[in-house]
Amino acid sequence: VGQGMDQVRELVGFLADAKAEVRQIALQAMREYTTSPSAREVLQTTPIVAYLMRLLTDNMNGNLAYTCLIDLSESQEFLRPMLQVQRFPLLLARRALDTSDKRAELAMLLLANLTRDEDACKQVLQVGEEMEGFYFEKLVELFITEKGDAQKDTYGWLGPILMNISQLAEARKVLLDSDQNYIGRLAPLFSHVNPIRRRGAMGIVKNCCFNSTKHEWLMSPAGADLLPAILLPLIGPEPFTPEETEGMNPLLAAACTDKKKRERDRECKQLLVDTLVLFTSTRQGRDTLRQAKAYPIVRNMHQAEQLEEESPLDRSLHMLVQMLLRDEASADGDNTTNSNINTQAPITTTTTTTTTSSTKKTASITPYVEGEDDDDEASMSIGSLTSKIDKVQKDNNNNNTKGKERKIINDTD
Repeated sequence: VGQGMDQVRELVGFLADAKAEVRQIALQAMREYTTSPSAREVLQTTPIVAYLMRLLTDNMNGNLAYTCLIDLSESQEFLRPMLQVQRFPLLLARRALDTSDKRAELAMLLLANLTRDEDACKQVLQVGEEMEGFYFEKLVELFITEKGDAQKDTYGWLGPILMNISQLAEARKVLLDSDQNYIGRLAPLFSHVNPIRRRGAMGIVKNCCFNSTKHEWLMSPAGADLLPAILLPLIGPEPFTPEETEGMNPLLAAACTDKKKRERDRECKQLLVDTLVLFTSTRQGRDTLRQAKAYPIVRNMHQAEQLEEESPLDRSLHMLVQMLLRDEASADGDNTTNSNINTQAPITTTTTTTTTSSTKKTASITPYVEGEDDDDEASMSIGSLTSKIDKVQKDNNNNNTKGKERKIINDTD
């Protein structure tokens, strides 16, 4: 095993080779090791991050370099050296904004991991700078307008990025601008076919709802009018009584049929229910939810969902139902606010990898990598890899020697 790890270190050195063909072979093999826990321990002692970052603009090998960095960036040990490069997160954001850039999707995948770090979020937002929020607003606009479809939704990956950045108060100030109404424009994305985009839109909105002073505007039909968009995905085929649908938003009432399908993605349901819980932090919010007939919708959902007891969604639904059914007149303490609800925005983490399976808060994708057609390259042994690299280097040296010989002969002639 030790000898194999020594060869992994040797492989890193080939990433800086002068020959593009050698770098390509090394990168293709490195894909296997960037996801291996034992290999990562060894790679931490090497300059692999610096070498990979230099290759991001390499015409032949840039895609492979991005893919390796995406794999490594799920680990904090490799994330730190990336963030030490001045304005690297902002550079990725600018690349994502270039719709003609073939590597924009890879840049977004990497940025989604980087923005798990608060400093990366501040760099993209340019906190304290003259152009604070400039690129952030452009990313929000792109996320809203470039909607994609079931076959391809490249800019759906902006969702995790914006969700992470929206943990910052400076970002929420931009998003909650009533003149721009970004929140109201994000709401239609709650029904998008891509769950990554849905989660992103819902997560952004949820983070903005930690600002309780904006709840009235967020729920008001004259404001962002969020409640129909939040409640609609939670409705299923279960029946409602006429009294329960009376006074309900017409869009929601029309959806209350035995053919209505509830949102299937567990994380999306969690985000929507948690947003409603945040609205119950004030008396006005609770009253507004009652008037909107939120209770029968979440009651039916809780009865229909086969939830593990004390699971996060089960706990959120219990809290929401408890707050909606509480007797305001006889409730102990302040009847205006609910101090049991945490109204401080959390850091929302989203880890994106290119090879691992999906886990909680982990998005999985295998992006297209240009020129990576030979699957055997990534799984070949270190020994055979070294032999292949030696052959490429020897061939190149022979070609250079023959070229010099021809030049001497010509000079002699």
